[in-house]
Amino acid sequence: MYHDPLVTRSAVPEHLVPKPVSSGSVAPAATAAAAPAAAKAAGITKPAPPPTLLQEVMRLCQEALAKAFPSVECAVIVVPSGRAAHYQNNTAMQLFKVLKDSGRAGEAASPRDIAAALAAATVACDTAGVLDKCEAAGPGFVNLHISRPYLERTVNSILLHGPLPPPGAPKRVVVDFSSPNVAKEMHVGHLRSTIIGDSLCRILTFCGHTVARVNHVGDWGTQFGMLIGHLKRVFPDYATQPPPIADLQGFYREAKMVFDADDDFKNVAHAEVVRLQGGDGASRFAWRAICEVSRKECIDTPHPPKHLRCRSIPGWASSWMKLASRSITSTSRPS
Repeated sequence: MYHDPLVTRSAVPEHLVPKPVSSGSVAPAATAAAAPAAAKAAGITKPAPPPTLLQEVMRLCQEALAKAFPSVECAVIVVPSGRAAHYQNNTAMQLFKVLKDSGRAGEAASPRDIAAALAAATVACDTAGVLDKCEAAGPGFVNLHISRPYLERTVNSILLHGPLPPPGAPKRVVVDFSSPNVAKEMHVGHLRSTIIGDSLCRILTFCGHTVARVNHVGDWGTQFGMLIGHLKRVFPDYATQPPPIADLQGFYREAKMVFDADDDFKNVAHAEVVRLQGGDGASRFAWRAICEVSRKECIDTPHPPKHLRCRSIPGWASSWMKLASRSITSTSRPS
């Protein structure tokens, strides 16, 4: 049984395996697995990105409308159908009203008659064999059944040439990830947005776009001014003696309690934010010390892979990043 090289656990039925592009003594499964490379070596031109199945069906229905009712402007409505067909063309109801309003009501006595005319025109336009069956149904619907040979040809093309991205102009896309606060605990929301963000990045990259992955770690807002002020108050020799902060969450709660109760300390915290943003060496040093505590709590390995390192200060906040965002480039605020 041939296995799709992109999804190794999914076995592909033998009748869907691409035919070998050249003769030889290679085993059929091995030949099929090497089909994209063999096609390139044999000089087979890679096809243009194909339309989606819905786009192909929509094209057929638009051509059928133009063939059955020339010079009529009406939106074509095609939707997936979970009942008697794969897709359903629901244009007849609206088209009946358009014909009536434009003085052409004599061309069809009912939406059902319009659906029958659209079905016949769709069959006539289907020169590529996309549909297996096309029939009018109900008060004015057109049921569209996709043919198995068409699906097999599409799958064979994917196996031979590999998956092809949809057509489109490449753009530069910036994806902003969860940006966790290193002073607080992570929660499932950070994991969810990180996984979704990484999935979007992979899809956009596959489609030919230039993707910039951004995950700001180590923000320096009021909460860091509060932590730095509390650090300097509790551990005045923090520059020479690493502060024994084992529980950063507890340290944050302590600082928050002082911040809420002491107006003088609140002013100190705001001043520390200004110093941090202004590049004050002592405040930057304290900021790095707090980020380092968070990093040690959340990353087990002392030498994380290169793709997990921040471009500046290592301040990511959870080993979830390691599991869910292997291709993320994290960035810290200060340079």
